[in-house]
Amino acid sequence: MADLDVGMSDPRIIEIVGAALGRTSDYETPKHQNEHALELMGILRLRGYEVVAQKNPWNPIETAKKNGIPILAKIHDDLFPRVRPDRADLKLWNGRVIEVAHPGILSDGLDVGWGMVAPVGHGGFPDDWFAGWMAVPLSTEA
Repeated sequence: MADLDVGMSDPRIIEIVGAALGRTSDYETPKHQNEHALELMGILRLRGYEVVAQKNPWNPIETAKKNGIPILAKIHDDLFPRVRPDRADLKLWNGRVIEVAHPGILSDGLDVGWGMVAPVGHGGFPDDWFAGWMAVPLSTEA
């Protein structure tokens, strides 16, 4: 049988693998998407396909520390319309990678969200806007 090279980080993973099997499914979180993708890829393996999974370089946003240290965060490719169907103005943010930091949860339990690491005063990004995060690479400036 043919090889099927499907990247686990491909946002179309469910559609690609599901179409190969004639199955589709809705998912509530990236974790559900990943679990379903693994299930579908297992079925493909049973059917004789060689499936090559690629590691997603982005960590789940839930694992990022909320302690003021900057991170790189990738906004969902489909922030609008999937995550925030009521906010067409957010379409320009789809798929962006931005440097953000979270000051931590306030003493009253309020989560003020992630803020851009820039002198622009833009913040309040909730966790569910982000597809993932990674550490900020070290600067190479002299």
